[in-house]
Amino acid sequence: MKGRFYLFQDKTRNISIIGENKMTVNGHQSYIGNTGKKWMVNDTYPNKERIQTLFLYHEATDERIDIGKFLAPPGFDGEWRCDLHPWSAGDGTKVFFQSAHEGKRRVYMVDINKLIKK
Repeated sequence: MKGRFYLFQDKTRNISIIGENKMTVNGHQSYIGNTGKKWMVNDTYPNKERIQTLFLYHEATDERIDIGKFLAPPGFDGEWRCDLHPWSAGDGTKVFFQSAHEGKRRVYMVDINKLIKK
């Protein structure tokens, strides 16, 4: 079965699929601050090669921008895994995420100001 993201409109029966062909695997998504909910940040769990992808998604244009791919090193498994869990700065100019791709769990920042159209 193909993974999907659904948007449920509160107190209605309105449900829509988001990113049907661009956001196809489970992740940790949230809206980018100060973009009027036009942009989302999302990640993926590690694939067979232990690679996690961090990306932006623009719902109105169905545009996906991969920010980076990060190795989930051996030893960061199960209870000790390090999901990216991305979040944005309130002003919508930066994305922060966790990763262990350098061998230690750390927090990283990416300036996305030039990537998104506010």
